[in-house]
Amino acid sequence: MRGKLWIVLLAFSVGCGATAGNKGELTPQERLRRAEGWIEKGKYQKAVAELQDLLAKFPGAEWAPEAQFLLAEGYYRSGDYSSAISEYEQVVEQYGLSPWAERAQFQIGMCHLKQSLPPSLDQEDTYKALEVFGRFLEDYPESPLAERAKRYIRKCRDKLAEKLYQMGLVYRKLGHPEAAEIYLRDLLKEYPDSRWAPWALYELGRLAEDRGDLGEARRAFEGVLSGEGEESLKHRAWEALKKLKAEG
Repeated sequence: MRGKLWIVLLAFSVGCGATAGNKGELTPQERLRRAEGWIEKGKYQKAVAELQDLLAKFPGAEWAPEAQFLLAEGYYRSGDYSSAISEYEQVVEQYGLSPWAERAQFQIGMCHLKQSLPPSLDQEDTYKALEVFGRFLEDYPESPLAERAKRYIRKCRDKLAEKLYQMGLVYRKLGHPEAAEIYLRDLLKEYPDSRWAPWALYELGRLAEDRGDLGEARRAFEGVLSGEGEESLKHRAWEALKKLKAEG
C-alpha cells in the first residue's frame, strides 16, 4: 500500500512540475520582444536564432512581418549586409502592405551604402544604393525617412562623380588629355549638382589651356568663379584667369 501511495505522490509531483513549467514558458510575442532586446544589447546571434525559430513555427502570425524585419536587423547590425538584404527583401515581397515594408526597403539601400567601396574602386553597390533610395522616394514620397533618402542619394551621386573626376586626373597625368576630357565632361553631364562638378570644370579649363584654346579656358575658369564651388577652388580659378590675362 505504501508503495502504491509513493507512486501516486510521485506522479502528482511530476504533473505539478510540468504544469509549472508550462506556465513559465514565454508566449511567441514575449519571445519576439526578447529577441528585440537581444538585438539592442548586441546579442545578434541569439536574436537571429530566436527569430528564425519563431518564423518557422508561426509563419502566418500577425506579428510575422515585424519578426522578419527584426531578423534582417539582426544581420544588419552584426555587419552581415548580404544576409540582411535577403531578409529585408522577404519583408518587402511577403509583407508589402505592412508598415515594415517601408522601413525594409530603406534599409536595403543602407546595406548597399554600407558595402559601397571608396571611389577609386568598383562602385556597384553605390549604383545599387542610388537605385534603391530613388525607388524608395517614388514609393514613399511622404515617408519620415524621405529626407534621409535624399541625403544618401546626394552622397551616392557625389561618390560616383568623384570616381569620374579621379579617372580624369589619372588620364591627364598619364598624358591622355582626350580620355581625361571625356571623363570630366561625363561628370558634368551626369552629376552637374555634385560637389565635384566645379572641380571638373576647372580641370577642363586647364586642359583647354594646355592645348592653346585660351577662350575656352577662360570660360571654364569664369564658370568656376560664378558657381557654387569651394573657396579654395575659386582661388585657383582666379589665379588661372590672372595668368591668362598676363599672358595676353
